[in-house]
Amino acid sequence: MMRRGGNQMTEVSKITLIGHSGWGPVEEAYEERLTVSAAEVTYRYHPIKATAENVAHRWRYWTDGPALVNAFENLAAVVVDLVNKQVVPNALDAPELEFLVVYTDRKRQRRSLFCPLSEFKDLKTQLKLLIPQLEQPPRFLA
Repeated sequence: MMRRGGNQMTEVSKITLIGHSGWGPVEEAYEERLTVSAAEVTYRYHPIKATAENVAHRWRYWTDGPALVNAFENLAAVVVDLVNKQVVPNALDAPELEFLVVYTDRKRQRRSLFCPLSEFKDLKTQLKLLIPQLEQPPRFLA
């Protein structure tokens, strides 16, 4: 997906989604980060207070194949549309989901949403395609 920057078009180079646990006990609090580019997908889960049930973990998947490039381009189209949308649903009891889009000209675009990801079926579908089957998916996809 491209955006107009001055008199030239720039492409999305990386998308990061940052999820937070929201309200609840500190033993269950966490921050997670899913970063996607045309060459790799990385995930990091960081509990605020590590316990036996709330353990930090991370994974990384990278390839030079065309499947990830195509999936990234489809995801970029959905995310850029969502980040630029004027009106999006909000819920008072939903945890924050932050979108960070980085373009090839190094400009960044950031937007935080306070609503369940189920409100955005296209985005959820595109993200699920990028998660390796053997890995634990991000909690914001639940």
